[in-house]
Amino acid sequence: MALDVENENTILAGGVSGGMWRSTNSGQTWAKVTGDEQLHSVTCITQDTRAGKTNNWYYGTGEIYGNSAGESFTAFYFGDGIY
Repeated sequence: MALDVENENTILAGGVSGGMWRSTNSGQTWAKVTGDEQLHSVTCITQDTRAGKTNNWYYGTGEIYGNSAGESFTAFYFGDGIY
């Protein structure tokens, strides 16, 4: 979940299987902002806080790569990274 640095009434929230959601009225109502064809896993959210860039939001969708079973397992998987 993240609050807009320029408008405290705007909130973005996401979940690992629910996609990205936005509220413009302090959480009273929500609208899904990811389409059905987009990645639905949201693990982190951040806003670009530089002047003139605050309309840019980024969310992470998982690891870029990992080892799913520790030292003895050598198969690596690739995640979707940042969207």
